[in-house]
Amino acid sequence: DPNNVDYVQRYEEVVLGKHSTNWGNVILLGIIALTIAGGGSYVVKNELSKSAMFNSKEVDREYPADVIEMLPKISQLKPGTRKSLSNILTHIQKKEDAIVLIEKLIILMESER
Repeated sequence: DPNNVDYVQRYEEVVLGKHSTNWGNVILLGIIALTIAGGGSYVVKNELSKSAMFNSKEVDREYPADVIEMLPKISQLKPGTRKSLSNILTHIQKKEDAIVLIEKLIILMESER
């Protein structure tokens, strides 16, 4: 429909070089910038938490060989699982009984497969 064309705006754009602001594009660029900033900050935070997860200490005394052999397996556990294991070893009075029960549960679950 020719009545929908704004000839004054078209003249200003073509002849005078004045361009109106397309607010849809401005909003889209703002959303893209927020997505990049939010995603970038998430990646940085996630990588920093991963590096904090792998802080290491020097061992200051001797340990049995089987304990040393378990260390790589323990270090592969998720941080929450390592915390649970630490709580079991720290707070439960009968640690050995709890670990034997966990082992029996694992054997039972494997036999049901």
